[in-house]
Amino acid sequence: MVAFISSFLRRIRRDVRSPGVDTFHSFERPLTQLIRSLQPLHVAEFGPGRSTELFVQQSNAEIWSFETSREWYDTYKNRFDPARVHLIFVEDGGEVGEILQHSGTTSLVFIDGGDRLRALSQAYDLVGQSGAAYLHDAHREEYELGIRLYPFVYFPERHSCIMCRDEQVYRRVKGSVAADYSCDCQYCSSPARRAYFERMSLS
Repeated sequence: MVAFISSFLRRIRRDVRSPGVDTFHSFERPLTQLIRSLQPLHVAEFGPGRSTELFVQQSNAEIWSFETSREWYDTYKNRFDPARVHLIFVEDGGEVGEILQHSGTTSLVFIDGGDRLRALSQAYDLVGQSGAAYLHDAHREEYELGIRLYPFVYFPERHSCIMCRDEQVYRRVKGSVAADYSCDCQYCSSPARRAYFERMSLS
């Protein structure tokens, strides 16, 4: 039993170290590049956490962070400077009008929590013609309907998707966020899934 547990723990440590397996923070590199490119003054995000830290570190933006989970809200409510990060608990299914009341039109929306399909629809109005929406865990097929709302879609890596309403913004984003298709995790490694992402990237 001891040998089995030791082997299991070694396997977990190996998997956590592998960049192809840990998808929890797989957005860090492309999101950082996107922040540096857009230099947003106002950010809205669905789901606080590591992304909030990046916005604080990489920009001077005022951040409106919306959380639908009371547990996660309680986790993060005292972690950031309230002068910059406005963490707001929103009942699941909150209307975009309620969000606009807080943040207004913004140049960057990050989606990593709550009802992501609904958030994608709300972000479409939030970013307007001059902004971009960033979806984490975009490899999940159930999000495709939300992604398809946007005329310009870019997958810089297998777990992230950047969507724009304006072609010039899209070209700027694509030119500043490097693509990395090296992930070999279970979500991305099959030829069918890679072909799917390539088709979506060309839409």
